[in-house]
Formats: sequence, C-alpha cells, structure tokens
Amino acid sequence: MKKNLLLAAFMLTSASLFAYNPPFGGEDMLRFTNPELLSGSASASGGPLFNTFNKSPYTVPASIVYNPALTAKEQRSVLNLSAGLLYDSNSDADAASFDTFGWGVQAGLLIPTKYFVFSTSTQALFADDMRADLGDSLVVHLGLSKDVTENLFVGANLYSGFYFANGNDFTLGADLGLLYLFKHNLGILKNPRFGLAFLNIGKPLGDSYDVKGLDYSSDSSGFPSAFTPRISFASTLFNLGRLNGGFSGDLSFPTFQNFVFDTAFAVGISNESGTNIFSASLGWNFNMKEYNEVDKLNWPSLGLNARIIISSKKIASSNKDWEQSEIVPAAAWQNLYDGFHVFTGGATLNLGQLDTASPEIILWDDK
Repeated sequence: MKKNLLLAAFMLTSASLFAYNPPFGGEDMLRFTNPELLSGSASASGGPLFNTFNKSPYTVPASIVYNPALTAKEQRSVLNLSAGLLYDSNSDADAASFDTFGWGVQAGLLIPTKYFVFSTSTQALFADDMRADLGDSLVVHLGLSKDVTENLFVGANLYSGFYFANGNDFTLGADLGLLYLFKHNLGILKNPRFGLAFLNIGKPLGDSYDVKGLDYSSDSSGFPSAFTPRISFASTLFNLGRLNGGFSGDLSFPTFQNFVFDTAFAVGISNESGTNIFSASLGWNFNMKEYNEVDKLNWPSLGLNARIIISSKKIASSNKDWEQSEIVPAAAWQNLYDGFHVFTGGATLNLGQLDTASPEIILWDDK
C-alpha cells in the first residue's frame, strides 16, 4: 500500500514537472498594472530605495504580492490606484493574428493598526488573444504584516483569482514572507536588507483555462506558477548630500522548473528630513524559460515618480498629524521581447505625516 502511494505521488509530481508551460509574461502579470512594481519594487526586499519608515515611494500596497512582510512598519493609511496598457507593435508577427492592445487596473489599500498592518491589492487584467496570452482575470490579495523585532518583519497573504474569457477557472492560496534589516552596514553597502518569500502556495489554474503557453502549441499551465520561492537582497549604495542611490536583486524559482532574476537600481533626491521627493529607477528581468523560447533579452524598465505635499488638515483639524499628506504620481515603461510594450501610470496617497520624533519621557511631572 505504501509503495502504491509513493508511486502515485511520484507520477503526479512528474506530470507537473513536464507540464510547466506558462504564457509569456505569466510569471510577471501582477506587475503589469503598477508603475512601482514594473520599475523596481517587484522585489522581496522592497526595491532599491526601501527603508524602515517607507520614506521612499517605491513600496506600495501592491508590493505584498512579492513579499507580504514589506508593509509591517508603515504608519499611515495608504491608497494606491494605477493602470497599465499592453501594446504589441508586432502583433502580426509570423503571419499570425494577435490582438494589439490589452489593459488592466490595480487598486491597493493599506491600514495600520495597533497590532498589525492590513493591506489589500486587487488587479483586473484583460489581455486575451495577445502574443502574451494572459487571458482575462481578477485577482485579490489580502495581507497582514507585523514587526517581530526592530529588524525582523513577517507577513502573510490570502489570495484568490478568477480567470475567464477562455474557459473559466480560479486560483486560491497563500503567500508567506519575512524581511530582515541588518543592524550594521556591510562594507560599502548601507542599510542592507534581506527578503524571503514563498508565493502562490495553493491551487493553480487547471486545464479548463485555455490560453497559449510559451511554445504556442499547447495549452498553458497555471500562472503565476504555484509554490514560487523568492530570495532577495537590497542595499543603499551611496548618499551624496541629498542624492542617494540603491539597488535590489531577486532570485525566484517558479515551481522549481524555472529561474528568474530581477534587479533594479534607483536614485532619489531627498528633502531635509531624508524623504525622497523625486526618484528614477531602472529595472531588468531575466526569465530563463522565456529566454530559451524567444532567444532574446528584454529591455530594462524605466520608472519615474515624485512626492507632492498636499494639505489634509480638514480631515482631522484638531490633530497635527493630519495637517499634511502626500500624493505620489508615478509612471513606468518597459519593452518586453520584440516590441511588446507595457506602459503604466498611477498615484499613491499617503494620508497624514510620518512620526519621526523620539518619544518624550517626563518624570515627576517635570519637577
């Protein structure tokens, strides 16, 4: 009996190994509607300019899809809205007929509480019958994160997605993640941080959802791939007055059958308090399976964003913490493989001001 069970488990595992055939862009579909994710924050360590108090505009509620622990130290409520346009300038390649345009939207919300930080991200993507045949989908992530110590943060997501237009199917599962901030610099690497995440632990898409995989000759396997470990490291590289720069690098292994490398470099201009008021980033993604199919490297992404102070004292006129809020418009672009372009834009609203003052202790009524 035990031998039969082991044989059945081996056969199921072998079948899943040979069935790996996601569509082009299937491993990255969650970043195609958000400029921060497209240009640098698709990282389990928070991207190149992340810091403890999230003074950088690169970490947004949608960042939880790459590591649910990233939002653990956020002090303010955050609202993020963005959209993406997929444009294929070679949609008639190889005498085939593919759609030229696809599009999607994303909405994220983050609410800090006394015990944890709650985050949610919802993406609707409509990319049916394109060369990157991602179909139509609606995916929702709900996350909780918490600081265990001053340097260690943990988080978990529950997610569910409904896919339609080419049959119907759903996904359901969880993500787990942690983020560790090193206590000391590592040589020239300042504020180093390490991220680890296990993504898409659950039910992937099944055979009932019919889109074309990487080889265009058979039905796709589930995407993004079930059980994807992701390991990441990031650090600040330099601080020259108000000019600062950093990098991040990630390795992920979708279903252990593929190797994906993500890296980003960003520079920011900060104000007197050290908050970046303008940032520019370059990101690059290498997907081994996709490269083997098309034999071409994709282009780096380019992202820009700025932080604008707005008055919000009417929200709570008696609370000085609500005197100002921030709106962060952002835009990003990338050319993916042979003229397949992704354009994204959006804005993040950070409500209220960061509390950067040290606690004041008064003994004996200051007598």
